[in-house]
Amino acid sequence: MQTSQGLERFVSRYAVALSGDENAHWTTVDGTLCHIDISGFTSLSERLAARGRVGAEELTEVLDAVFGSMHGLVRERGGALLKFGGDALLLLFEGEEHAVEAAGAAVEMRKSLRAASEIPTSVGGLSLKMSVGLPSGDVHLFRASGTHTELIVAGPVASTVTEMEETAAAGEIVISDITKALLPADSAEQHRGNGWLLRWRTARTAAPGATEHTFGVDVGSLVPTALRSHLTDRRLDSEHRLATVAFIEFVGVDEFLDDQGLRRRRRSFRRTATVKDRQENRYSQQEA
Repeated sequence: MQTSQGLERFVSRYAVALSGDENAHWTTVDGTLCHIDISGFTSLSERLAARGRVGAEELTEVLDAVFGSMHGLVRERGGALLKFGGDALLLLFEGEEHAVEAAGAAVEMRKSLRAASEIPTSVGGLSLKMSVGLPSGDVHLFRASGTHTELIVAGPVASTVTEMEETAAAGEIVISDITKALLPADSAEQHRGNGWLLRWRTARTAAPGATEHTFGVDVGSLVPTALRSHLTDRRLDSEHRLATVAFIEFVGVDEFLDDQGLRRRRRSFRRTATVKDRQENRYSQQEA
């Protein structure tokens, strides 16, 4: 099946896998989640905003350079991007050595971010740091279908990855008990909250290399309708836009992850995706 041209790079392969089976509304993946929060972009964007469209274009170039490099390192270790959240990333690693690959990618991305400080900008040098959470276990993924299909990450490991990242200070990588048990014995010795501070300064293993993934479904349905034309229009210029952004937190998911609870939670997620898409369409019409 032909995919919606230009949209493939905006969707996760896990969303594609779930959307390919109408009866598959959720799945679990034995793996390691990686939540990265980068500090420093807010200050940079505020300074560049004063330069108007030129500043927006420069910010886009910096974002492309920083996130492009980091995403390349993730792919080389078999990881996948699940979500962007402003200047935060949520990644998933699976496979026999998922914890080792996730830890290796985390330290490599930290080094890459330090190197990014040498990127020149019209408002001075970059000062970027990142905090990272790395828990392992059964990662729960849900397919919420309405006017579009949304991949939702929830459950105990998703809760833990948020806790680990919030515990980590700038420049630190905090791992869970399970992740610690999956890594070499000398990987972590110092507690950080309910987790452990990763001692690695460099990756312990060579990256196995990226694997290409082909999409056998039309990925257009995996992108909110209000964004589809925007993302495929290559004529659009970079811009600073005033907007209201909302984050939705699902509370109580961990307690409801039994068979009956999964069905209830899937219906709730589906309603949320539909409401979200309606709001996006309404705002898009107002802008037009």
